[in-house]
Amino acid sequence: MPIKLNSASGGSVTLDVPLTGSTYTHTLPAESGTIITSASGSGINASAISAGTLPRNRIFSGSVLQTQYVTSTTRTTMNSTSFAEPSTAYRVSITPTSTSSIILLKYYIMWNPGANYASNTIYNFRAFRILNSVTSYALTSTSGSTNGSRHLYSGQATRPQGYDVNDPINTFFTVIDAPSTISQCTYGFQAKRENGGNGTMYFGYSSSDNSDWGWDTNINIIAQEIAV
Repeated sequence: MPIKLNSASGGSVTLDVPLTGSTYTHTLPAESGTIITSASGSGINASAISAGTLPRNRIFSGSVLQTQYVTSTTRTTMNSTSFAEPSTAYRVSITPTSTSSIILLKYYIMWNPGANYASNTIYNFRAFRILNSVTSYALTSTSGSTNGSRHLYSGQATRPQGYDVNDPINTFFTVIDAPSTISQCTYGFQAKRENGGNGTMYFGYSSSDNSDWGWDTNINIIAQEIAV
């Protein structure tokens, strides 16, 4: 039997039940607000949802759940034949919302090898994760065997032929990590050059200040939580 509710302004709302032999219970919330309805009867339009959090099982695999990034204005130099972190300013932190998520990391590092490196000098980069004060270099996509004395690394660069002091080198690499945690993860990178050659790596700027070829740019790292 329909129930008709009359409005003080002259309108009305009629509550009715579908033709069914079953019994259903609908509990109204004990709060003021607006009840979301569907004119077609096929479900609730997502555009009507203005608050709350969707359950994880309603989020498609591959969806980006959050994005964190750092664009660092820190300029620094390093001269090392062992892996070292150029600056703690080159770090990004992200707190996963699920232990099943993966973290997609994108590193955009522009640097200058200065004047004293040979064109065949190799530069290695590796990402790291700090979780609960423990640093790990064996992330999901960089956790292969070291195969003897070889290093695990995430990116690599060499100086171009015909090199000179103004060479900018763009080192871009992507890392996938599955930390299996909902605690904060901090990501950064280390770099090194091979033993041959001598000189300094300039991160974010050219070794010389020149109005023709001198340059300056930020170091950028992006971390995205991806639903699995």
